[in-house]
Amino acid sequence: MAVTPVELNGINRLLATMNFLSNSNLNISPTDLSEEGIDIKAEEEAVTPLRGMTGFVNSPKPYWGLRSTVHILKSSPAVSSWLDAIKQNATIGRVVVYPDSNMMGTFELHQCSIQTIGTVNFNGSTAFIPFELFGSQVINKVIWDEA
Repeated sequence: MAVTPVELNGINRLLATMNFLSNSNLNISPTDLSEEGIDIKAEEEAVTPLRGMTGFVNSPKPYWGLRSTVHILKSSPAVSSWLDAIKQNATIGRVVVYPDSNMMGTFELHQCSIQTIGTVNFNGSTAFIPFELFGSQVINKVIWDEA
């Protein structure tokens, strides 16, 4: 059987943005980001496999924690808004993250907060400050419908 080539869409780094629904001063556009952009990592599994005598029983979780690192340019006006948010109120509410591909959909984080900033170098060789956020994302929507 022959494999038919498939034309895939490209990745567009200009799509990577963050919108903060309760504080638009924290919104991030591609011009605010260093080359590292925005990272998202799940902090836990979507399903907990529970052991039985002869196998596993799956227990889907209704949400999981997502950690996001936002690499904001030190020269961007956004960096002062983010540093001020940590000083005033690091709890930032709901955030929508738009990835660099239209095929992925958005990541919506609830109960989001700025957790920390990563290592910042002031030696003229690093262009960004890494801000780490943490929030929850609803998953396994079918179990919500059954509740």
